[in-house]
Amino acid sequence: MMAWLQALQPRERFVLLAGAALLLALLGYALIWEPLAEDAARLREDVARQRELVAWMRQTATEAARLRGSQTSQQAADPRSLVAIVDAQVRSAGLSEALKRMQPTDRDGVRLEFSGATFDDLARWLGNMHREFGIELTSLTLEAGERPGRVDARMSMEREAS
Repeated sequence: MMAWLQALQPRERFVLLAGAALLLALLGYALIWEPLAEDAARLREDVARQRELVAWMRQTATEAARLRGSQTSQQAADPRSLVAIVDAQVRSAGLSEALKRMQPTDRDGVRLEFSGATFDDLARWLGNMHREFGIELTSLTLEAGERPGRVDARMSMEREAS
């Protein structure tokens, strides 16, 4: 190859080497520089989106902490016993006919038995008990009732530790 290159006229050799250098530069740009530049631009956009997400998360965390604080103070403001709260909420949810037994436990808790309760009403009631009063379900056993959409349930509930 060197002998062939040496056999060329100096002008032809210059044009050939200049063309090879230009081709090498174009290949370097197309295969190395351009992909790196595109990746860098994409990463800058990703960082900007992640920063926006972090700002939103911080704002949401602050709001959640504020709401949790107000919920805790609302729960602490209710001087009634757990049994009284549960009894009142069972009545307001329309589950009093399905409630067969309510028994306080030694820790600030209560055991309940429902028979033939509407599943949707029971699930909604449990969610409200946790959300509004900080009462958590510690155990739950569900069995299909005699009619569709009805369940027999045994559960234990306690006040959430704050």
